[in-house]
Amino acid sequence: MKNTIFSGCLVQFRFPEYEKSAELILEKLGMEVDFINDFSCCGSQVVESVDNNLLYLIAGRNLAIAEQKKIDRIITLCGTCTYVLKKTKKVSLNRNS
Repeated sequence: MKNTIFSGCLVQFRFPEYEKSAELILEKLGMEVDFINDFSCCGSQVVESVDNNLLYLIAGRNLAIAEQKKIDRIITLCGTCTYVLKKTKKVSLNRNS
């Protein structure tokens, strides 16, 4: 199973020790982590208040990158990132059914 820590969040810049701690814990658990530098911030703090469709497009782009790189699990260190990615995936699945 391929895992990645979501690098689009500002956590890695504001609290780099948080990301490093997560890396070390995942390593101790025997979980291999592939780093992807192509993710972008979803803009939830700004974009969400302006245009939900743009929020979904940005998050959808991040999900597409993970799919293209055959990532099975995206590990987020931020509750907002978790919410936006899960919400986008749910909206996408509902639109496709």
